[in-house]
Amino acid sequence: MKKKMIRYSLLFLVALTQLSLAQQTKAKLEKVSEKNFYRIRVLPEIRSASKINLGDLRIFDSQKNEVPYLIETQLPKTETNQFEPFSILSKSSIAKKTSTIIVENPKPKISELTLLIANSDANKKLSISGSNDQKQWFGIANSIELFDMNNPNSTQVTQTISFPMCSYKFLKIDFDDSKTLPVNVLQIGSTNSSFQMNEWEEIQPKNRFITQLPKQKKTLHHVVLNQSQNIEKLAIKVKEPTLFNRAVSVYTLETKKINNATTTNQEIITEFTLSSKGSNEFAIVSGKINECYIEISNEDNPPLNIESIQLFQRPLFLIAELDPKEDYTVVTGDDKLFAPSYDLAHFENEIKNAAGQIKMTHLEQKTSDKKISEQPSFWQQSWFMWMCIILAGITILYFSVSLAKEMKK
Repeated sequence: MKKKMIRYSLLFLVALTQLSLAQQTKAKLEKVSEKNFYRIRVLPEIRSASKINLGDLRIFDSQKNEVPYLIETQLPKTETNQFEPFSILSKSSIAKKTSTIIVENPKPKISELTLLIANSDANKKLSISGSNDQKQWFGIANSIELFDMNNPNSTQVTQTISFPMCSYKFLKIDFDDSKTLPVNVLQIGSTNSSFQMNEWEEIQPKNRFITQLPKQKKTLHHVVLNQSQNIEKLAIKVKEPTLFNRAVSVYTLETKKINNATTTNQEIITEFTLSSKGSNEFAIVSGKINECYIEISNEDNPPLNIESIQLFQRPLFLIAELDPKEDYTVVTGDDKLFAPSYDLAHFENEIKNAAGQIKMTHLEQKTSDKKISEQPSFWQQSWFMWMCIILAGITILYFSVSLAKEMKK
């Protein structure tokens, strides 16, 4: 009987201890201006507190109703189109036959032209020729067809035509007007497209310790993070020397206990060559870590003077439909939860063009019992938990002393 009491007391003590250590992390969402789908950038602190797949993350409105969301690992490339108009030197036409436009080409080489045309329901065929003196013209492309020249949202439409690359100083466009009236070409030029990749999320380390190992001809950098994070890119900037080529190993230390013996092993994350010839940015797959070791082999060279070591993770976004009349809270940290199943997963392509991007604010991390409650009961108060812990300790001590006396008898 006494043994059972001791066992139950121990279980009660452990349960209370686990309850008191449960962590819950919250953040508010910025207010939105209209009801629509929005892209929400996930804070590194929220990612640190969540499972690696965000399976325990939930969004709640002010009534504690769960709000469905999609996860987007990274924004697509941003495309920027900038129109550069060319000088139109002349426009001429022969009724019911052709319309001709001559433009000056400012580019050394060209293979595309962009035409801004007033809306029309006609289809047009055209040909392009080139010249360096506007006297002798040479064919470039024939029978190019323009169609779908009606923009329902504007009074003009943009059409881009492609042709074999050339370097003529002047270009001539001949439209076939034998079947339809001429179209009104407002501008001719080129469109310069540029792509910008979404920025990486930099994780600021808490500390970095450097240890020189002259006997092993190595330098060890110990990087400690503020929180456990999933690191996906590592960038190392070397100040000197000017030329270098070093083998690098990145690893974590894993401690295991087998048969009452504790062993510590290196778990390799990645290996690469640090070189003055490269960018020295390396993709890695770390899983969640709170520290790592970067081991640089120096051979017979002096140690590198490392200016900086940067850690990055891909930006992570949630896409959810939000209402300006509501206040929203993001909650994570309950390891009993699994990834939710929402209808939005079937409409991923339809809602990728979100109305805008908002942020998480008012980050809050606190000890809780993993239940969302504004007014906790008395038995959830810290003083009650500590009282139970002390009583459990006294109970265990009492039965231990009683058991020891009985064993002596």
